[in-house]
Amino acid sequence: RVLMGGSPTWKSRCSLVVRAALLPLLLLLALALAPACFKSIPTALASCTMAAPDAKRARTDEGAQCSNEAAKATSKAGLQAYFDAVSAAGLSNEDKLAKIVSTFAEETELIKPDGEVMKGSDGVKAFYGSAASPVMKMPNFKPKPLLETMSYSEDGRTIAVEIDLPLAAGGYTRVGDFFSFDSEGRITRLRIYQWPMNLPKN
Repeated sequence: RVLMGGSPTWKSRCSLVVRAALLPLLLLLALALAPACFKSIPTALASCTMAAPDAKRARTDEGAQCSNEAAKATSKAGLQAYFDAVSAAGLSNEDKLAKIVSTFAEETELIKPDGEVMKGSDGVKAFYGSAASPVMKMPNFKPKPLLETMSYSEDGRTIAVEIDLPLAAGGYTRVGDFFSFDSEGRITRLRIYQWPMNLPKN
């Protein structure tokens, strides 16, 4: 009766035997899986380590792009201020010259087509106020920038633009100018390139 009924003591002994038999198998299984588990840990850490610089670089690139776009907008506004000044009508020569000078930074440099460098506000005044400059000679002086060929530097600080300058005798002459601007949109450097080209009067 005891055997058929299955006494608690017999069941406990069977359970111990089963556990004792399974324990080595579980240990072997754990040992077999351990290398793969531990191997995945460095891989995961490496992935995280590599992802962090990539994310930081992406944020840096995005910030630089926004900064360049802002600089481009500032430079474009500075260029417009320059054209407004040289095209201003109804002003005395003194007032017009002062308006032009205000679009340049104090430590600016202006490089003429022949390579001569004129520096600072005095250099700007000497260039635009000279007898050879059509800016003061012509009351309706209005240069025409060629917008379709205008280009910007990567940092947005320099603009290259071709300009048709009206001549006192009629017609136009074309120049290529490189304007560089500071953070306030004032011209820090103006390089003028000119070649013998007189365009017919429109």
